[in-house]
Amino acid sequence: MAAEPVDDIIRETHRFLVRAAQWLLTRRPRPLSVSGEVEQFAPPMHVMRLRLPELLTGREADAVTRRVEGLAERGVPKSLALHTAGLLPAIGLFDAIEVAERVPGVPLEDIARMYFTLTDRVR
Repeated sequence: MAAEPVDDIIRETHRFLVRAAQWLLTRRPRPLSVSGEVEQFAPPMHVMRLRLPELLTGREADAVTRRVEGLAERGVPKSLALHTAGLLPAIGLFDAIEVAERVPGVPLEDIARMYFTLTDRVR
């Protein structure tokens, strides 16, 4: 793989890490327990990240599709392109996970789907 798409993947990963850290630092109780937050968010985030392409709607879904195609055209393996393109939209999963924990009986998948649908309509 050429250096340019690798640089793009690194930059996208960095943006995700910065935004995830911002989300945690601004929306979670203090003092922040990093291990507690990882324990709370990592398992559902992992599961829902795999489902992200089917949860996104409208412009966000189109943008991810275009990003995947652009990376794939530059020699990035499809699975890595899909993972990379979904990093920034995945920040919304933090909100969905947090809401799902407060609304018993409503599956996380349904809340995430509602979240991304509403986000698309508001933008």
